[in-house]
Amino acid sequence: MGNRIHSVNQNADIIDRSTILDFTYNEDGLYIEVSPNSDNNIDLAFKELTRKIINSSR
Repeated sequence: MGNRIHSVNQNADIIDRSTILDFTYNEDGLYIEVSPNSDNNIDLAFKELTRKIINSSR
């Protein structure tokens, strides 16, 4: 789930977004870009993760 979008310019180990989206689609995963530094998408990420966990137990 996600990555730290606030450190994209600081990190040399960047994976292409299309690679990530392909992987998450094939693995029925979840990808949301988050940044705890700016509080960007933090609530959304936890809500979606919780929803995915609940739906997978059905």
